[in-house]
Amino acid sequence: RKEASDICLEDRQSMVETIRRINSSKFIVTHGVESMIETAHFLAATKGLLNKTIVVTGASKPQKFLDSDASFNIGATVGALNVLGTGVFLCMNGRIYEANKVRRDGRTG
Repeated sequence: RKEASDICLEDRQSMVETIRRINSSKFIVTHGVESMIETAHFLAATKGLLNKTIVVTGASKPQKFLDSDASFNIGATVGALNVLGTGVFLCMNGRIYEANKVRRDGRTG
């Protein structure tokens, strides 16, 4: 567990190695929103994950808040894993995006 703003290259490389090592084709990566797009881009650009479906998700408000969207986004992610093909995706606000098509909006974060 680490703050999203503290995620570094070594953390992302460790994530890749873990995903490669586990005998599964579907993965959910929970992530803080500060750097989840960067992590999704890193995973999408990584060779050797071609037969995997990876969905990176997070929450605008932490799980400990009553009005957190964390559970909703996890639910949307689980549903998406059942219909998505291989690749890396990002889930926020109940919407699924291909990782390589997501960009941070500098005005809104």
